Amino acid sequence: MFSSINDRFELIHGLIDSNGYINQARISFCTVSSQLRDNFVFLARSLGYRTMISIIDKYKNNIYI
Repeated sequence: MFSSINDRFELIHGLIDSNGYINQARISFCTVSSQLRDNFVFLARSLGYRTMISIIDKYKNNIYI
């Protein structure tokens, strides 16, 4: 998470490939893990993205960039 910008972009792209999607200008990432949610938000913000978290229920977190 504190690697080079290139490495962080590759990591975030890999996470989006596994549990997310890109729709027009918005990126969505979904996880049931609060730790992964927090790490994804940290990673996205470290790259200059603004994030919004939407909790569907206590077991599902959506993150929008």
